[in-house]
Amino acid sequence: MILSFKEGMVRVKWKFVPARTVGGENIEQHFFASSIAEWRVDTDPEKLISFFKRQGFDFSLWHVPVDVGVSYQIEFYAPQVEGAKLLGTFKVERKGTK
Repeated sequence: MILSFKEGMVRVKWKFVPARTVGGENIEQHFFASSIAEWRVDTDPEKLISFFKRQGFDFSLWHVPVDVGVSYQIEFYAPQVEGAKLLGTFKVERKGTK
């Protein structure tokens, strides 16, 4: 991202910083993304989004309220964890298609 100021151009780098505590209690969470080709997990949603955009397929992004190291089932491209929430689906927009 580049911001314009009177003095000139300034490059800005963004970093996702997940919430670690709420009301003094630790939050266990991660993100899950899946396409028709594969699935991945990470604590940084930007890493998942960047990876899947390079793959060229539609993909979905989920918030999963357990530690990234916890094992769970995946059915129909979705994490089977109580409280998991679909945040949205990234659709490929190809020129000439609707």
